[in-house]
Amino acid sequence: MVLYMPEYTKIITAYSFGKIEINNRSYSDDVIIFGDEVHSDWRRKKGHRVEIDDLKRTPLEKVKHLIIGTGSYGMMTVSSSLEEYCIAHGIHIESMRTYEAVERFNACCEKENLLGAFHLYC
Repeated sequence: MVLYMPEYTKIITAYSFGKIEINNRSYSDDVIIFGDEVHSDWRRKKGHRVEIDDLKRTPLEKVKHLIIGTGSYGMMTVSSSLEEYCIAHGIHIESMRTYEAVERFNACCEKENLLGAFHLYC
């Protein structure tokens, strides 16, 4: 099943288990999106847990809004240290299943300093 987005400006044009389409290019590995940069093959040191170091490929000091897709079934978690970092640095953080995170990211894509990190599988 492929989820298509409503008709408004969108960066992510489709998502299905294990596949995401960003600006009409398909990816089958977890991705990070910041501005017009897409980092594919995003890996976490602890697999299904996101830590601050897992976002080192991004200019985290510039981020104001962070949306994390935790997988199709929501199996990935966000570490308390990442949540605390975001609170301390004024970053609004949201984590949800990837289907929902894709919709939320597209709804927010006009915001500056938006970072999206998406786990595509479980």
